[in-house]
Amino acid sequence: MNGIRTIPIHDKLLSLISNRMYKGNEYLFTTLDNKHYKYDSFDNHFRILCKDLKLKYHTLHDTRHTFATLLVNAKVNKEVIIKMIGHKRYKTTLDIYVHKNYDDMKRAINQI
Repeated sequence: MNGIRTIPIHDKLLSLISNRMYKGNEYLFTTLDNKHYKYDSFDNHFRILCKDLKLKYHTLHDTRHTFATLLVNAKVNKEVIIKMIGHKRYKTTLDIYVHKNYDDMKRAINQI
């Protein structure tokens, strides 16, 4: 479901971007003429950022998967997770967005 959601911003990130939030623009990231970025343009900037940071490129949508996985791993309340991800059912989030990492699998195998 595509839609606009209000998601809290981590305090550490908020302090870095707070000066951008009070310019009277409804978007956090804007073009030079204060318009919102088109997806492809924003994705291109993200691709360049990954390259500059020597990180493997992942799509912007991949960050949703990472976010969902981190929330579940942090044992955040299920209702809070589906509200932030925008799903109606927690099962959708678990089945599609949450991925087990290698360390989780290693711990599991060592439990048997």
